[in-house]
Amino acid sequence: MSSTFQKLIFVFLLLSILSFVLIWGLHESVLTNTIHLTVNGIFLFHFGITLLILIQLYLINKKLPEQLGFIFLGMITLKLILVGVYLAPHITQKEIYTNSELTLFAIPYFIFLTFEVYFTKQLLDKKIT
Repeated sequence: MSSTFQKLIFVFLLLSILSFVLIWGLHESVLTNTIHLTVNGIFLFHFGITLLILIQLYLINKKLPEQLGFIFLGMITLKLILVGVYLAPHITQKEIYTNSELTLFAIPYFIFLTFEVYFTKQLLDKKIT
C-alpha cells in the first residue's frame, strides 16, 4: 500500500472519530427524548461500510482503473441497499420517528459519502497510486 493511501486512511480515521464525537455531543445535548437508533450503531455501520468501500476501490484501481467510476457508482448503490436493510427493522416498527432521529442517521451518511467521493476523485485523478 502506498504512503498516500495510508495517509488518506489515517485522515479518514481521524475525521471519523471527530465526526463521531461531534454527533454524539449533539445527540447528548439536544436530543433528550428516546432515540431508537444508537449513535454507536449508526457510526459503526457507516464506518465499516465506508472503510470496506475505500479498500475495495483502492484494490480495484490497481486492476481496472478505467472502470473505477462505474464501480464506485455500483458500490454506492449497494451501500444504499445496505442502508435500507439496516433501517428496515426500525422503519417497520409502529413507532413514529422524528425528524431529529432521521437526521441522526442522515448526517453521518453524508459525511462518509463525502469522504468516499473525495477518495474516488483522488484515485481517478491518479493522485493515489
